[in-house]
Amino acid sequence: METLPVQSRNRGINSILLRFESDANESTFWEEMYSSKKTFIEKTILVTIFALFATSARFMPYISDSLPSEIIDYDFLTRLLLLIPSLVASYIVSKTSPNYRMVQYCLMLNTCLCGLSFSILMLISASADGVLFFNLAFIHVILFAYIFILIPIRNAIPLVLLLCLAHVLTASMVTGKVSSAILVFYITPSITFFAVLSYAGHAMEKSERSGFAYRKALGFEYDNRVKIEKERSKWLSLITDFLRHELKNSLIGISSSLELVFRKNSNEALESYIERARTSTSFMKRLIDEASVSTNLEAVLNNIKLEVTDISSLIISKRDEYSNLYSDCQFDFEIEENLSLLLDPDRLVQALDKLVNNAVEHCDHVHPIRITLRKENNKAYIKVSNIGDVLKDDVDIFQPFISSKAGKSDHNHGLGLFVVKRIAEAHGGEVSARALGAPGGAEFTISLPSQM
Repeated sequence: METLPVQSRNRGINSILLRFESDANESTFWEEMYSSKKTFIEKTILVTIFALFATSARFMPYISDSLPSEIIDYDFLTRLLLLIPSLVASYIVSKTSPNYRMVQYCLMLNTCLCGLSFSILMLISASADGVLFFNLAFIHVILFAYIFILIPIRNAIPLVLLLCLAHVLTASMVTGKVSSAILVFYITPSITFFAVLSYAGHAMEKSERSGFAYRKALGFEYDNRVKIEKERSKWLSLITDFLRHELKNSLIGISSSLELVFRKNSNEALESYIERARTSTSFMKRLIDEASVSTNLEAVLNNIKLEVTDISSLIISKRDEYSNLYSDCQFDFEIEENLSLLLDPDRLVQALDKLVNNAVEHCDHVHPIRITLRKENNKAYIKVSNIGDVLKDDVDIFQPFISSKAGKSDHNHGLGLFVVKRIAEAHGGEVSARALGAPGGAEFTISLPSQM
């Protein structure tokens, strides 16, 4: 498969990243982030934890000072007031705002609910100052969160400081009883908490968006490359069919002319030249046919149809066919029974036929050709071995137009093993070859994944 240079590929991905970071992909991004029930549950738990922490950090120090002990059980009421608003806020935000800002929104909503609960409780206990204090408190927390959500942290901090100063002055003027020190100690943790939370939220979203965009970009590039490869294979197939048609027509004309010359001429010297020309035209015809098969195979493999196949029965069914087709050879089958794989049976038979044909061409016609099938370590191994010609070690025989024989025969064009390799790779497997010891020979192995 043709691949892009690294720099060109990176530039392509970067341009796609910009495209996927646009607003048009917002809904797709959040659908992917929070599409499962598990994610929703995890999100709700996360928000609840943050809300409980924030609420306890803001209100716990003031509960014991604001509520009369003879009326309320502080510990029980505190836990109840902290838990219920947090759960309600978590559920509402999780259902309505599935993005990184959910924590901040939940804290704002939780603050409102807690403040309302405390206000009602203190009205019952006739603590007007407590009502005013907590109303001011949750209002300024809401404003803090709102500012940090909408504005980058470096711009939000000065605004929050101004808001804190205004709040201190307002609280002092309205109540006359609220200690500035208490407000400072109350506001400072709030600023720190929301600043850290906001920064973390923005950083998390940026990271998630980058990962999302990169995954989309890689997927887009992969789909695009697959489409290009399919179009290229289709184009090569069309060109090959055209050339095969034209060349065959030319060869037919040459063969017919040679046949006429051969019949009408009794010159023995001329007959030898004519016979050589006829042999060459036959060789060219077979070569064109095999090249066409290998080219068309690429288009077929791009649309390979896998199905659960009893490979044991499939190979055993070829026993009689091989014995009849190659009557001068003997075959020895060792097949593991009841072995099923996910594969294209037609393509596998094509690969097996090529290996058997290769073994027949290189065998000594004395020892049998062995065909074995076995499963080991989640892989199925199909082996075809023969005693005969020695396998050359310095040649990659699985490349096209490379022969495994020292001298090419008229039938050996070096395409059969290349076809076997492509079929094995299309099934997620591989093919290998090794030379056998004395008296010589070769063993070819197709390994296929056996997990379906």
